[in-house]
Amino acid sequence: MKIIETKKGQVQAELQKFKTSLQLNVFHTPNNGVGFFLVFPKGKGQEDNILNAARKLIENENELPPDTDITKKVKGCLLAGTAPKPKVTFGIPTVCHKDGEDVQ
Repeated sequence: MKIIETKKGQVQAELQKFKTSLQLNVFHTPNNGVGFFLVFPKGKGQEDNILNAARKLIENENELPPDTDITKKVKGCLLAGTAPKPKVTFGIPTVCHKDGEDVQ
C-alpha cells in the first residue's frame, strides 16, 4: 500500500510493478468517492510521475466523472480510467418461517 499525501489529505493506493509498466490503483478520492487507475511505462522516474499524476487527479477530483476513460487527461500515461460510483441499496429483508415456529 502507498499513502499519497495531498492538499485534501491522505489517500490510500496500491502500486503494482510489472515487467514493462507500473499500475496505480486509487480506491477512492476524499470527497467524490470515485476510484481510478493509472498505467505508466516502467522506467527511471516513472514511480514519481505516476504518484504526481495521481495527486493532481485527487486534488481536482470534482473533474473526475465516474466510469470514464481519462487517459487523455493524464500526461505520459498509457491508460487511465475511473471506477463507477458505488451503489448502495437499503431495504427490509423478508423472513419466512414454517407454521408453528417461534420467532425470538
